[in-house]
Amino acid sequence: QVHQTSTASSSTAPVPTPAPVAAASTLDTAPQPRLVSDYLGIRPITADEATMPKKPADSLAHSFTFIVNNLTETKILQQVKLARPLVKDESRSWIAHFLVYQRVATQPNFHDVILNFVLTIADPILSAEVLRFTYIMSRELLLTNDVITKSTQRSKLKNLGKWLGKMTLHRNKPVLHRDMDLKRLLYGAYESGRLIAAIPFVTKVLDGAQHSRVFRPPNPWTMAHLSALREIYELKDLKMFLQFEVEHLCRNLSIKLTSIPLADGLRHFVSAFDGLFQFLWSNQANRIDDVD
Repeated sequence: QVHQTSTASSSTAPVPTPAPVAAASTLDTAPQPRLVSDYLGIRPITADEATMPKKPADSLAHSFTFIVNNLTETKILQQVKLARPLVKDESRSWIAHFLVYQRVATQPNFHDVILNFVLTIADPILSAEVLRFTYIMSRELLLTNDVITKSTQRSKLKNLGKWLGKMTLHRNKPVLHRDMDLKRLLYGAYESGRLIAAIPFVTKVLDGAQHSRVFRPPNPWTMAHLSALREIYELKDLKMFLQFEVEHLCRNLSIKLTSIPLADGLRHFVSAFDGLFQFLWSNQANRIDDVD
């Protein structure tokens, strides 16, 4: 209906015929493909996060690298005394990035030494930066297709999961939902064909709870994630090496897999093996190299 005013002139004026509405383009109405970050429930990498921290003076960088290269369990206090003067406002981010990307991701047997080294330096901002870069690199790897097809990338992600568990659960600190929703990550990986990367990562994070006063089972947060893992474990097509990751976690946490309540979350998600994803996944799977 067209609103008409009470004046005579307006009441007698012809009502203009509305212009025909153009049919919406098929491209405009077609649903947009979801991003991998949407499936996994993690934030995309921002431009700031993708930018490597500014390197400090060469003398400082070389000195810190030398300290880390000579770091051992018996020399932590000695190396900390040398490292503390190098931890400055202009160098913290670079140091944290160097430790995570150059050491943590590739040297899992060195994790305990690095963690003790960082904690003994006792610089809260440095510790926070190390944790921040741990999340950033984990997200970077989870969002790449290389993590599906390259075992080297999955190994790095698995190492980061182990490190994240040591920095958080092992020290009775939570993995905050705003930083990474591990249960959503599992279900999103089921939907997007990334279980090959997500299960080892999540199990290594949860492995940090084995010596925790707070997060050992029957902690409700831990049990919720174990329930989701058991639900995925029961999938008939799940690879045996992924089942082994879940079994190994249960042994470390001293809990029987069959005693874990079975979650009911998968019914809300569509498997990556259904529909179009069957074609996409088959192309990716044909390029998967050696499994860890």
